[in-house]
Amino acid sequence: MVNIGLLRAQIKSGLRNVRCLVVVALSLFIVGFQWWSIRHLGYRIHDHESTFLDEVLLFSPDGSGTALYLFPFLAALVGGSVLATEKQSHRLELLEARLNYGVVERTSLCSGFLLGAFGGVLPFLTSIIFCAIRNPHLSFIDGVMNSDAKAASSQYILVWSEGWVYPIYRYNQVLCIATVGLLVAVLSGLFTCLAIASSPFMTHKYVEVLVPTAFLLLWWAFPVLVPHPGHAEDINPILYLQVNGFTASGSTLANLIGVAVTLIGLPLIVVMLCWLQRKFHE
Repeated sequence: MVNIGLLRAQIKSGLRNVRCLVVVALSLFIVGFQWWSIRHLGYRIHDHESTFLDEVLLFSPDGSGTALYLFPFLAALVGGSVLATEKQSHRLELLEARLNYGVVERTSLCSGFLLGAFGGVLPFLTSIIFCAIRNPHLSFIDGVMNSDAKAASSQYILVWSEGWVYPIYRYNQVLCIATVGLLVAVLSGLFTCLAIASSPFMTHKYVEVLVPTAFLLLWWAFPVLVPHPGHAEDINPILYLQVNGFTASGSTLANLIGVAVTLIGLPLIVVMLCWLQRKFHE
């Protein structure tokens, strides 16, 4: 059970907060830097079907703003401090008198998920809108590499045929965009819930905002630090969300496993942290 009135109040407060303006500004900067860096490349293949996806974040193989390494931070910046704000403003005690802590916690997780999904996917949506306005064309570009080495050197590939998203891209480009966008939004919301669930354990203000990014980067670096089976690094969101990158044979299964592990593992971590907090709270 969640409290609808509290949910609405927390979402309104999050959208009106200066942090939301910061995320909007950072999203515009990321998209602008992507556009600028594409036009200052030393080498770029221009001979391909016209499509606005060739400059969109996560899809474009060119530009320095392509990878959304910051999406967990942007998500947590908007919604990761929902529960901590209630505590720091001393409203938590008043809410507990009217509701119980479990309701406040669940409501904060729901509002944080929605706010985080908005903050994390905002750069991607901004990039799509900007690029679609500049070039209102959407065409399929074959992702199968030419067997001839000379021809392959000048071949433009947007989504590699070995990638996990290529079957969707080949079937319908709009569906592909929606799938990637939805995945980014859901992951952003889950990373925000991780920040919210960890906030009661923090002794300093706003540290919870850094938890999702630190968790993601440690996960990314873990296969480098310890022995691991082949393609273990491909289960990380940083790699499987980069749908434009070259995909080695065998990485597709690891990417799909990564999607499943993230969508199942993050909620389990959040539930465990909430259970520990309730034990501590009691």
